[in-house]
Amino acid sequence: MNNKLKILIFEGPDRAGKTTLKKKLIKERNDILFIDRFTGTNTVYRSIKPDREEAPESEFERLEALLNEQFPVLLVCCVAPPEVLTERIFETQEEDHFGDQREDIYQKMKILDQGFREYFNKTKFSNKILLDTSKVDEEKSLLIIKEELKKL
Repeated sequence: MNNKLKILIFEGPDRAGKTTLKKKLIKERNDILFIDRFTGTNTVYRSIKPDREEAPESEFERLEALLNEQFPVLLVCCVAPPEVLTERIFETQEEDHFGDQREDIYQKMKILDQGFREYFNKTKFSNKILLDTSKVDEEKSLLIIKEELKKL
């Protein structure tokens, strides 16, 4: 196994906190390949965008297994309750991405939240963290990630 390069993958729905955490960690670490959205996003977003052209899920599973065998990988799956994600979307005025009706956005966030939690449970990555960013603040989330990275 290559112990020099570590891979840190962030998954989760929009406004769950992936990019915020990634940006903080990038400033501190230069020995990590950061991936913001990977196979989980492709799998889960099909549920709200069925016309999305993607590889078959079996290809994603094969890719995850291959990465897991060749590199130390940590998956960080950021989630939050649908009502929290909906509020964050309206606070940042990103409703155009999902539609402008609060109930429509809430229903999509509900589907995505469930999808990412299911993805987390079935993924082939052996090192993984599920972070509910509505319950764990940014500082604590970063500490959790850093502790898991030490174990890789």
